[in-house]
Amino acid sequence: MAVHGREVNYLREEWESGEEAREDTTLEKEMIPGTCGLCKKILNSVKKRLNSSDTSETIKEKLLRSCDQIKKGKSICRSICKKYSDILVKLFSNNEDVTKMCVKIKLCKPKHDWGISN
Repeated sequence: MAVHGREVNYLREEWESGEEAREDTTLEKEMIPGTCGLCKKILNSVKKRLNSSDTSETIKEKLLRSCDQIKKGKSICRSICKKYSDILVKLFSNNEDVTKMCVKIKLCKPKHDWGISN
């Protein structure tokens, strides 16, 4: 577990400093602040550029290219896009809401976990 802890700390340092981390880092969404916001930012960027003729491969490419547009957390962005690309393609194809997409891949908490009563 010591290696795991160092890896998470490395990702956290990258996130806070804006520096680029190794490509092979793993995503530990529960321990890295801001992954929900990053997820929504990535998916909103991609959703704006989608066309009805986009194939699943094109959507995956747009997901990865969206990481080049952000200043902080590029390797975290790439990890998210690579890990969840198949499910995100399906969700984009179903025209799913971006926030719901991030909840479905567990990068954002569902509304009932926000501590807000209706």
